[in-house]
Amino acid sequence: MSSEAHAAHDTTTGISNNKLLMWVFLGSECLLFGGLISAYLVNRSQ
Repeated sequence: MSSEAHAAHDTTTGISNNKLLMWVFLGSECLLFGGLISAYLVNRSQ
């Protein structure tokens, strides 16, 4: 039984799917925590 190496698939953006998914995840986390911190600061100032 031989195992073949998996070739990386070319994407239309030229970025691997794993890297793109990680950047999308990091961006969504920044937006989430930015919103939470902003809401805290606005409510604290009132």
